[in-house]
Order: sequence, then structure tokens, then C-alpha cells
Amino acid sequence: LTVFGMVRLGTNYYIAAGKIYTRDVAGGSWSSFQLANAIHQTIATDGTTYLYVSAVYGSGNSTLLAYDPSVPISGSNPVTVNCGASTDHIIKVKNFGAAPPYSVYAAVQDNNGTCSLYSITGTTASQVAWTADCPYFITDFSFGDALIITAGSHVYADSQATDVAPQSTYTYNGVVQFDGSVYLSAEQGALFKSVDTTPGDGTIGTWPDQNLGYTYDKGGTSYTVKFTEFQGISSPPAHLFVGTRGAGFYDITTATFSVNRFNLTSKADLYNGAVETIYIDSTIPANPTVFFCTYGAGLWSDTYTPGTGWDDNWSR
Repeated sequence: LTVFGMVRLGTNYYIAAGKIYTRDVAGGSWSSFQLANAIHQTIATDGTTYLYVSAVYGSGNSTLLAYDPSVPISGSNPVTVNCGASTDHIIKVKNFGAAPPYSVYAAVQDNNGTCSLYSITGTTASQVAWTADCPYFITDFSFGDALIITAGSHVYADSQATDVAPQSTYTYNGVVQFDGSVYLSAEQGALFKSVDTTPGDGTIGTWPDQNLGYTYDKGGTSYTVKFTEFQGISSPPAHLFVGTRGAGFYDITTATFSVNRFNLTSKADLYNGAVETIYIDSTIPANPTVFFCTYGAGLWSDTYTPGTGWDDNWSR
């Protein structure tokens, strides 16, 4: 099973994995459903009412749906969210914030190949003007002190007019604002951490911390680590987890910017897995459950206790 993303709304978890799967937060079995006879490949929530999911149709085109799970599926539920008349593809939808209501943004690609971000409120989408007609494919975005997008070898922030990528030869897959810094992940085995000398002004700052050249061995062959998205736990000591395409995930101690690969080789499907997205239930801050959404190897999870580490009760 390929799991594209995960959220919590109320007392239920939801994942996008072709269908939408759901179960109670307390446990139990997963059930599934589909909306509009479509395939669902990305998911977010406002934390109060709606799930936002992409709906991919047989033509390959996709739209964004707002679905209220407290109301039966009908002709008026879900609602198609209009992300522009020329929208061809929903790249991803994400929510941000420590507690509901969350801020929700969607990255879309138009039928002319350009991309942009939309801010989603209820069932209404508003284009983020400075992202309009971005000529590069938007790979990720982050909302916090600034609104930041990664697009190929480019990084843009809402309060800075120019490209702020630390190096122009890297392809950036992930961005997160965490623990007072901005972190970037790259396709070429690289991780970057910013230093912002003027917090709160919406700018990124400089990139003095760069961890480059990460590789992993598989079958006697060395491969470059292709890093993907981040998620973090702020309880001290603060940690970030970053996925990869083929080497499981890595753990970053943010204070020192030290990076270590998850090394439980007995969990081979996770250790060698493609982890595109990670979900952490922030409503359980003391010892949250961390979920790893993999391509082809299902949904993995374990409880993480800051200062102690994994409980090693991995489940899938």
C-alpha cells in the first residue's frame, strides 16, 4: 500500500492511499471510502470541519475536494474547491499550525505548466499573488514566520523578491520552519539549515549550516540519499525527521544539526523504504506517535519519547 499523506480530524485519523482510509485515534481497524469515484493522493484538514483531498480522474487531471465527514456523502458533500479555471493538477495540499483551526494551502499546476499556491478557507480558494505563474514545479511549501516554496533548484519566500536557495545546483524536495530556523532537503544528499538574524520579519536569513554528500549502501552499491519532507517534535531536545526515497528516514537533532539514519535493519521495509511524508499527532506532545507514509510498504508508526527515543513497538 502506498500512503501519500495523513491527518487527524476530531477523534479520527485519515490517510490518502488511493482511497481514503480512516480509523479511530484510540485504535481499531481501518475502513475505506472514495469520493467522486476518484483516486486520492494528497490530504490535509482545517482541523475543525473539512478534509481536503485531491481527486484524480481517469484523464489524469485532478481537482481539490472539501469533504465534511460528519455529513453523509451526497451531491453537496464533498464540494469542489475552485483553484483557478485552468487548474490541471493538484500537486499537494498541507495544513499548518499547532492547534485548530489550521491554515491550509494547496500547490497546483495549470494546464500551461505553470504553478501557484492557493490559500484555502472553508470551500474557497484564494491565489497567493506572488506565487502566480511560477515557471518551476512546486515541490513543497511551508507556512510560519514566512510563506516559503521550493520549486526545483529554487527557493522563494513571500518577503524576499529573489531566489534564496543556498546552492543553485541542488533540487529541493522539502522545506520546514522549525525551532527558529528554516530547513531544506535536497535530492542530492544534502540538508540545509538557516540562521535568521531578524526573526519575525518574514525572511529566511543565511545558510551557514550545510550537511552535504549523504549516501547509503544497498547490495554493495553506494547511492545518493534523496531526501524528502520533514516533520518535527519540539519537546526538548527538539528533533526533526526527514524522509528519503529508498533509505527510510533520518533523525536530525536541531540544536547541533547532527543527522543519523534510522538503523533498525530488522524493519527492512521501513529501513529501505521510500518515505515521502511523515505525520506527527501534535495533540500528544509528551510522547507522540510518529507515522511514516511509504510508497508501497504501508503506514509505519511508533511512539517517540523526547530524550529517550523510540519505544520500539513498531507497527504497520
